[in-house]
Amino acid sequence: MIQYQMYIKINFHKQRGAVFAAMLLVIVLMLLTSMLGINALENASVQTRIARNMQQKQASFQNAEAAIGIAEVAWVDTLVTCFNDIPNCNVDITPSYKGENVKASAFWVGKSMSVKNSVRFGDTVVEYFGARLIPGDSLREVKFYRLTSRGQEKILEADGTQNPDANVSTIIQTMLRICTRIDDGSVC
Repeated sequence: MIQYQMYIKINFHKQRGAVFAAMLLVIVLMLLTSMLGINALENASVQTRIARNMQQKQASFQNAEAAIGIAEVAWVDTLVTCFNDIPNCNVDITPSYKGENVKASAFWVGKSMSVKNSVRFGDTVVEYFGARLIPGDSLREVKFYRLTSRGQEKILEADGTQNPDANVSTIIQTMLRICTRIDDGSVC
């Protein structure tokens, strides 16, 4: 019986290094798993920021598109009304050219707001680019206007101020052509 106890004692004594090695292996595996988990969280965070940026840019583009569409319809309606009743027109139908630097604050001085159903979509600037006679017709001319619209990431506040969280803006431009008669100024 004594021999058996010694044998167990010796066997147990030999196992102490194996337990240490197993614990070391478990710690290394836990460390690797933790590093992989942290890497996955960082990757998810980056992907979330990318998706948010894309969403902001898309919202900005859609607001600029809506603003330019609303401004285009409103300006054409204004011009048709004015051209059909020139003596009673009190709208500047030849707004001055402001230049090409749409990022400069001076470009947006005198801007108007594109509004539909009490929702403000963005700023709009109208510029007059002159008129040209229609070839072969000395009684009609085409007037050219450029509409520039700036849409923000989010719809502007009800009082017209920009949302403080908006940090993306999109600028869209379009040209309008209006045919008018030279003799009385009415629309063709």
